[in-house]
Amino acid sequence: MYYSPYRAQRRPSSGKGYIMPFLVILCVGIIGVLVFNLWGFIFGGRSVNGAYLHILQGSVQMKTWNTEDFFGVSSDALVLQGDEFKTSADSKTLAEFFDGTVMRIAGGSDMVLSVIDDNESSPAISLLLVNGKVWVIKSIHQPPG
Repeated sequence: MYYSPYRAQRRPSSGKGYIMPFLVILCVGIIGVLVFNLWGFIFGGRSVNGAYLHILQGSVQMKTWNTEDFFGVSSDALVLQGDEFKTSADSKTLAEFFDGTVMRIAGGSDMVLSVIDDNESSPAISLLLVNGKVWVIKSIHQPPG
């Protein structure tokens, strides 16, 4: 029988052989989710039923739907159905809705956006004014001809 002093020594497996395939599968999965979300963002045409809150002066505190704590909001924040917000006494704030409706909110106002519905047959915006004043400007665009 032939004897070789150089025998293939078998090293004990420490599990390192499974790390690289796991990382590759994980990276492919993450890239797949990101591509799917990008595709939906570009071609999905999803609209968000909400309003953009433009803060011209002062500050606004907001409480999102089904929460208890108010937090500070920056300008051009998206507010959704069920959100409540309070304006400071010296604030000048505008809310711009999906259908072109613009609402001016007086300083020291407290309001809740009850319903924001972008139904093509009958869009609806409803709010509950707890305290303060609002002015609404609704522009109606008619097609030419």
